[in-house]
Amino acid sequence: MENELKQILNIHFVRRIVITLFVFCSVHFLFAQKTTEDKDRETITIVTNTSPSKPVQFGIEKLKQSLQAKGFIVQQNNKYRPAVDGKQIIVGVQDNKFLSSFNSKLYQVPESLLIRKVPGNTLLAVGYDPAGAMYALLELAEQIEAVPDGADFYKVMKESIERPFCTERSLSTYINSQHVRNGFFHDPLYWETLFEQLARSRINSYDLIFKYKAPIYTLFFELPQWPSKNTGGIVISADEQQRNLKALQNIVQSAHDHGIKITLGIWNHVSNPDDAERLSDYTEAAIKKIVELVPFDAFQFRMHWESGLPRDMTTLTKFWGSVFDGIHHSGRNIKFYPRAKGLPDTIINLGLNKGLRFAIETKFSAEQMGMPFHPAHIQKANQTDRRHGYADLLSYPKEYDILYRVWNGGSQKLLVWGDADWARRFALNSKLYNPSGLFEFMEIEGAEPMGNGSQQALTQNYQYTRYEFQRYWCQNLMIGRMGYNPQTKNEIFIRAFQKHYGYTIANDMVQALAYSSKIIPRIISSAMPDFQEQRGVPEWGSGSGLNGKGTLAAYAKVLPLDIQTFASFAEEANAILQQKPTAKYRPLHNAAWYQRTSDSINRYIRKIENQPNAKLNKETIVTLLDMKILAGIASFHAERIKAAVAYQMYLQLDRSAKALDSAIHYEAKALKEYEKIVQIAGDVYRKDLDMTVSDANHWAAEFELLKKAFKELKKSPVNNQTAIPSLVYPNISKTVVPKVRHQSISKLFPDTDLRITATITSQADISTARVLYRGLTQFQDYQTIEMKRNGDVFTAFVPAAAVNDVIEYNKNTGALWDFMYLIEVIDQNGNGMIYPDFEKTDPYIIATVPHKTIRETNGLKTRSKIADITYTSNNDLGAFRIEYPLNGDVFSEGAEIRVKVHTPQTDPNEKVELFNGKEKIDAIEIKKNEFIIRGLKNGSYKINAHITAKGLITWAEAVEIVIGERSKQ
Repeated sequence: MENELKQILNIHFVRRIVITLFVFCSVHFLFAQKTTEDKDRETITIVTNTSPSKPVQFGIEKLKQSLQAKGFIVQQNNKYRPAVDGKQIIVGVQDNKFLSSFNSKLYQVPESLLIRKVPGNTLLAVGYDPAGAMYALLELAEQIEAVPDGADFYKVMKESIERPFCTERSLSTYINSQHVRNGFFHDPLYWETLFEQLARSRINSYDLIFKYKAPIYTLFFELPQWPSKNTGGIVISADEQQRNLKALQNIVQSAHDHGIKITLGIWNHVSNPDDAERLSDYTEAAIKKIVELVPFDAFQFRMHWESGLPRDMTTLTKFWGSVFDGIHHSGRNIKFYPRAKGLPDTIINLGLNKGLRFAIETKFSAEQMGMPFHPAHIQKANQTDRRHGYADLLSYPKEYDILYRVWNGGSQKLLVWGDADWARRFALNSKLYNPSGLFEFMEIEGAEPMGNGSQQALTQNYQYTRYEFQRYWCQNLMIGRMGYNPQTKNEIFIRAFQKHYGYTIANDMVQALAYSSKIIPRIISSAMPDFQEQRGVPEWGSGSGLNGKGTLAAYAKVLPLDIQTFASFAEEANAILQQKPTAKYRPLHNAAWYQRTSDSINRYIRKIENQPNAKLNKETIVTLLDMKILAGIASFHAERIKAAVAYQMYLQLDRSAKALDSAIHYEAKALKEYEKIVQIAGDVYRKDLDMTVSDANHWAAEFELLKKAFKELKKSPVNNQTAIPSLVYPNISKTVVPKVRHQSISKLFPDTDLRITATITSQADISTARVLYRGLTQFQDYQTIEMKRNGDVFTAFVPAAAVNDVIEYNKNTGALWDFMYLIEVIDQNGNGMIYPDFEKTDPYIIATVPHKTIRETNGLKTRSKIADITYTSNNDLGAFRIEYPLNGDVFSEGAEIRVKVHTPQTDPNEKVELFNGKEKIDAIEIKKNEFIIRGLKNGSYKINAHITAKGLITWAEAVEIVIGERSKQ
């Protein structure tokens, strides 16, 4: 037995030796083979400092991956040697002494970068700070990825020295209860993937807007003296609070690791307005606590009554004073972004007096994505409030900045977008009033339809990304890169398109997507039925501005977002019927533009699909489908515009039967175009997109709505057979408009006459040439002055007094506004144009005025003379009302009538006045917002009241009373 055991052991021993020798030889062989192969591979040494920061580490890792994918052996050390075998890449944050040895310099501003070849097969990829170094490394990595196999990347590498044009290039998204409880909020890979995409796009800020039951702080921690159950906030366990807090900390850390700042946005502050004063101290303590626990970089707050706060100024002052103290005394220099809507000067001044560093955030083009310039004139309904646009905020002395926020609603939050020219022009316009440039985009899927990656809008067979936001890489790349540098060359984007769509079709995809991405902005700026971003899709035809019904009657009454640049359907009909041309860009011009653009998109699509070597992947197929849908939307509007103009003729000609026939004819053609969209969309997108106020959550459902409205259109009453112009509308081609040459005035001075001169030519004689001008405040309307002619030279003379009037010049405080103007021209053939041409640049010229600083004025500010313009807003009527008398009350002749007004009290300088209809009534104010009216004679009176103030200005609803016996009336 013992011998047998020895024999077995010996056998096992021999086997082990054999196996060991075999493995050793195999490894040796493989190692020798690898060593031989390595001799044929070039070595790249990445030289860093001893402890590169997280953003730099991220950039290095991406650079390594690109080099290794190209077959290089990559080494890394922290010592530079002037002469080495192979190539070196020196990376990291600037060291001026070191760079000077290479005769290289960086821009001395944050996020600047330098990529440069230096002697000794060495590349520099450095930045002023970690973010700049990361951008340099990512750019270098992407260049290496694009180098053809076998090429010497060192020779083809392009040098670069850049600095940021806009210092804040932000993206925002909403966080709701679904996201925190069951969604992506706790998914680290989601945030890692997102922040990598944003870093590659040079987007440097991300705004997490909590749209949640207030106060949101109870999601993350408990304050011992303020139990969650006493705050009105959501009540959860301590474990869940800790889990949420850890997730939030990880999100912020992940962003910082990618060179991205994080803003905490808060939608609601209190759940009950009556609790605002009580919760002021809690909010101050909670802000200090969250700043202590989470390293946010900024706060963004909704400031007005929609946040749950009351309207009375006493409570608002206490609440915001506590909030500002919480931020200011948090121990960190945190930036603050108050939203402009409903924000009174009192609160602005309160923040300034508390020492806050802030920029007021305002909507760029309502809650939609319009043209890439500030509207020359916003709609009258919102002209004198701070709901969107820059309103009256660009005043001097300057004490804050403005952050322009794009609410890219409608189809822009669903269909792929990519127009580099739009992104460039928008970046330039973010500099208005802001030398540093600040902007923010709503993340495409950051609100509805599907919402932040929790669901995908595409049906399962067509999905090609893990997360929904990955589909929208192109928007983020273009707004980020153009925001960083508006001179970014198109080859940067072509390189990305090659990666996503392949080399053979990349150029055509860039062009096709640029064309298709211009359609929605044009629709929004020229005819905007929906202000709201939430569940409003103007381009579909039935948005909330049309009462969710999609009727042509409602559509024909729609106004442009920019009522100075674009003419309405009503103006177009009047111009044709009355032969009164306009200089504005007319709807029929747009109709022709939409059709040309649709045709161009479809030509590119056919070319792409017919490429013999093109291998259309799933992303390409869906992107092409998005383009087809947008081309279809353009064709739909091309026909519906004609129908809307005809319907306006129907109204202006006392319900002409022939005009109605014309409207029906074009609406039928529009519906045929829409039916094509339904066929294109097919089953690619989910049927529950939750896009419109009409609950038509897919193009197919929308089409049914439009067909129903069409049946009603055909039942419209008619009164006469009044003739209208032929179905072939007048030829108003933009190719034959007058031509204007003008040297723009970029600067002017108060107390100085202004002379504006232009050379104007046309195929027909010029009938109208005039200058429109105003201060740089949307509260003002334009003043008009006719130009005098001398041959082809036209001149307008604006006297100093008129200039001073619109810039509201005061010798003690300087000019309140800068100055802007434009030129309108019409020839005798009816061809009109506005100079400058909005298709090339902004449709106005801004001339800056020398301004005084707040120090130079010794703290003095000028109150605008237009601050008391009144404005009626349905949103405000409920809170500002006449409490007494009641509607229908009867009083005897000669009685003293006491009138009591309930007011939101948004401004201590507000003034309440009483009217009979629109005629002012002499009334004695016996105490705050209570009045006595005497001496009214027998009759019926409509007592009205209005506030004149700055920030929130409104009329109350009228109360009808009777003096004397009702039976005698």
